[in-house]
Amino acid sequence: MEAQTNSSDGEWEEESTVLVELSGIIDCDFLSSTETKTNTSALGLDTPNPVVQIGSHIFSGQYESDIGTSIILEEITAEGQPPQLKYLCHTDKKLLLKRAFLQNKEKPITIDADEIEDSLGEDTDSFAEAMRVSEN
Repeated sequence: MEAQTNSSDGEWEEESTVLVELSGIIDCDFLSSTETKTNTSALGLDTPNPVVQIGSHIFSGQYESDIGTSIILEEITAEGQPPQLKYLCHTDKKLLLKRAFLQNKEKPITIDADEIEDSLGEDTDSFAEAMRVSEN
């Protein structure tokens, strides 16, 4: 993780690199698409169970210790020269993300206790008794 200062207004800007392992139904071409590069967001990266959206796909996961150390390298290309690798950072943790499928919540059933008691009359003393009567 790197912290950098913005000299124009003195505010801190934080930049971090996260090693992510995706699992689930993923099309390899999707990951290199423009939608993926421009439409990626994350919630709760500092929590035990972050959620990440990549394009229209939602992932949830958790951090795990990696076996050994992962080194992140950046490819540097210059005209007329072969590509070279430059050290970017290293980590011993990774974020394991699994594909999550969202479902609509069913409309909750609402019960108005006053309506039930009114419809049953004065014979009921409590809401619990009214519920027992209405279930039969």
